[in-house]
Amino acid sequence: MITLILSVAATVSIGIFVFFAARYLAQAVRIKTISFSIKGALPDVQGAHTGLKERIRNAVSVVAANPASKQAVKIRVIAASIVFLAAFVIIGKMIFALLCGGGFYWAIGWHFNKKIKKMWSVFDEQLIEALGMIKNSVRAGQSLPQALENMVNNSKPPLSLEFAQMLQRSRLGVPVEDALKDMAAKIPSNDLRIMVTAINLSRETGGNMGEILLRLADTMRERKKIQGKIVALTAQGKASGMVMSVVPFILLGLLYAMEPGMMGLLFTTLLGNIMLAIAVTMIAIGTFIINKIVSIDI
Repeated sequence: MITLILSVAATVSIGIFVFFAARYLAQAVRIKTISFSIKGALPDVQGAHTGLKERIRNAVSVVAANPASKQAVKIRVIAASIVFLAAFVIIGKMIFALLCGGGFYWAIGWHFNKKIKKMWSVFDEQLIEALGMIKNSVRAGQSLPQALENMVNNSKPPLSLEFAQMLQRSRLGVPVEDALKDMAAKIPSNDLRIMVTAINLSRETGGNMGEILLRLADTMRERKKIQGKIVALTAQGKASGMVMSVVPFILLGLLYAMEPGMMGLLFTTLLGNIMLAIAVTMIAIGTFIINKIVSIDI
């Protein structure tokens, strides 16, 4: 009965905490929704008086836009704290609660970083096709802004979205060269930076832009082929790292199921908690090192 009362009290407390946390987050600056990286479009916040559901969606969009930003870190800390409190009330073990809260904080960043990385990878793939469309338009006699607008109209997000924003800035009076540079500085894409540099140099020196874009597209295709080979060669190392990080926890669960009295000492004694914390830390460090070794950028 006491456990039930504590659980209900904790649930109510967490609900109140979530409400005030959402109220605080509603005051944040409007964040553009990355609809490509998250299933379903997340609407922008229209003000501080939106519903709780909209505030939560806004919080998700903040983290999705940049998980490492100051505002996103605050949201991740709040979410991890809620998980920590819930785990502590339900399980009653501080070490478990800390692992749950810390793991949830890390999982949020890992999930959205993975989606963002995938989005920009698709952006680079679309960029090769975009170069071909720009090249054809330039050879047909169109100006660069016209060629870019034609490319935007025939492309899909995320590339069309970013270039559309760039063209909008250009229409408001920003020179095309500066708008392209600003876009390249914002987007983590080496291919885009190379493309912008080539276009701006071609406009300044009067070179054959169509020929330059053709050669640039061929170079990017070759880079993509090399990247594909690297991914295939490093797949075994990545799988080894994943197995190394997951198997110890599976073995821990199996041993606990077979010998709960003996394995329970890891969670009920100070020495056991220290040993468990050291083991988790070593697993995390090993996984990090393996990921660094098999991550090759070209």
